[in-house]
Amino acid sequence: MTRRDDITAVLAEVVAWGGAGAATGSTVAAAAGAAAPVASRIGTWAIDELATRVLSKSEERKVATVLDYMREAIDAYVATGAQMRDDGFFDETPDARCDGEEVFEGVLIAVQRDHEEKKLAYYARLIASVAYLSWIDAETGRRVLRLTQELSYTQLAFLALVTKRDRFPLPPDNTAGRTMSWYASSVREALDDLGYGRKELVYAKQPERDEPAGGGFPESIDPLPTNIGFPADLELANIGKLLYGVMGLSDIPDADLAPLAAGLWDYYNGVPSQDLAEPAVDHEE
Repeated sequence: MTRRDDITAVLAEVVAWGGAGAATGSTVAAAAGAAAPVASRIGTWAIDELATRVLSKSEERKVATVLDYMREAIDAYVATGAQMRDDGFFDETPDARCDGEEVFEGVLIAVQRDHEEKKLAYYARLIASVAYLSWIDAETGRRVLRLTQELSYTQLAFLALVTKRDRFPLPPDNTAGRTMSWYASSVREALDDLGYGRKELVYAKQPERDEPAGGGFPESIDPLPTNIGFPADLELANIGKLLYGVMGLSDIPDADLAPLAAGLWDYYNGVPSQDLAEPAVDHEE
């Protein structure tokens, strides 16, 4: 069986998904049965669409993988008794395709072009979340997809890491050491790109200040934040929270988070690289 056959088989299963066991009366079966018409329409469209495209072996493998992950993500929603949205998101119109098809197509195209395979599971969760969470409108779905394409897996992992500082303590400021490994320099750049003045998916939480006595005005304006970019103070901004929840980033393995935390400490402490083939970055040049 070729990868193309694998893709078609998975999509055919989505088309038929929920039809066979819906008569058993179980909550899961009932939810699956209710979802079947929409899954059938999207799955049938995907089969027709992919049949017209020439994919490389790598692209076929990635699409087949994300469809497997998608099925798992949908199963997780079904297991909770959740119902697929019925707000018109999957309804066709005389003049345009339904929003669901557009988002689904966008994800499949992104998957074909993205070289970081660790992101595939989270693309799949985006599809499932859009199918079940009615508060995700088409524009928001496209926005999350664009950001997912722009972000590296390392940056997605950083969004998870800043929520787990209790398990992975982070440096208290952004002072660079005298020398550091190239890895430390690279992960620090990836984190900086998420913050102030750039993508702004994270921000530095400011300490609470006492209100003036009697409810009066302070004698001076608030000073500019002095902890911008301090890893230990970072929290998710609203758009960061959106990505974190919709894509299930809480499930990024600790094994992928620990090296990032270590890299930030390397940057902060300035531990020189011991690998002569990897010259250390000198920040005093």
